[in-house]
Amino acid sequence: MVERIRVRNVYPLAAADRGLLERVDSRLEFVHEGEDTSAWAASLRDPDVQIIIGSYPPPDLEATPRLRWLVTAGAGVDYLVPTDPWGHGLTVTNGSGLHAVHIAEYVLGAALFARQRVVARLVDHVAHRWASDTDRMSVAGQRLRGTTAAIIGYGSIGREVARLLHAFGVRILALKANPHERIDTGWREVGTGDIEGLLPARFAGPNELLHVVAQADLVVLTLPGTLRTAGLVDAQVLAAMRPDAWLVNVGRGSLVDESALAAALRAGRIGGAVLDVTVAEPLPPESPLWDLPDCLVTAHISGTGDVDELWHQSALLFAENLRRDLVGETLLNITSGATGY
Repeated sequence: MVERIRVRNVYPLAAADRGLLERVDSRLEFVHEGEDTSAWAASLRDPDVQIIIGSYPPPDLEATPRLRWLVTAGAGVDYLVPTDPWGHGLTVTNGSGLHAVHIAEYVLGAALFARQRVVARLVDHVAHRWASDTDRMSVAGQRLRGTTAAIIGYGSIGREVARLLHAFGVRILALKANPHERIDTGWREVGTGDIEGLLPARFAGPNELLHVVAQADLVVLTLPGTLRTAGLVDAQVLAAMRPDAWLVNVGRGSLVDESALAAALRAGRIGGAVLDVTVAEPLPPESPLWDLPDCLVTAHISGTGDVDELWHQSALLFAENLRRDLVGETLLNITSGATGY
């Protein structure tokens, strides 16, 4: 008798994408029901489930004694660290690569926002003011080509950021935990990213952060939020940046010392900042970041949009990993409790 492998999916996949998963192997027995909440996970009682496709594991694993694998669609798994599913024997895979295209295009937009002086142009537009010959240079755009971008965190998102900026003629500096590991072994959409690590003009390690940011016109943060990365961009790093350089954070708000950033922006010590993530989310209305010059704050939306397509890409990743699991191949996007990503 062929052993059945029960998989519970709580993500809102379309019928076609559910069918894609079900066709991976006849041994897979799918249950598509429930909500992707910690409350649903806490209420789960299933002695046969082996795989959960959702964001939360049950806090009481005695109710799911055969559970061995949590398949998440999010890239960040720092929210799981307090419950430590890894320490309880679970494999956790994440959605690294799923959001790379959206986020990289957001970063490209941020780079153009900065270089094309969009804020100054909007001010003139709202005032119905046609720039005079003497004022035109203050709203004229600056080229991206020939500039340098420091990408802090060269994972799936950083590599797609590099691909887009490189196409605009931007020189890429990549900083990663192990600069000698050039190959990307994670999931990615076909035709995206930098799988072999060929685009950066230079790879650097964490101890070279100050040197790297000092060379950049654009500093892009794509790191996860962990104990090691908390407060990474502090007053010292901001002081090392060029006075016309912009900071773009699409990683986690905890990466940046917001008080130090506010001080640097007020004093004009850096060119500006685009922040899609902040320490407190939602960012309180009284936060000075809302009103600082050349600072654009968005509501953690860089990885969203085209929801149906995002879930379809998620289903493609899930299907590939289910296939790998069944034939004993190494899974894509395995995370570590020790690192938090």
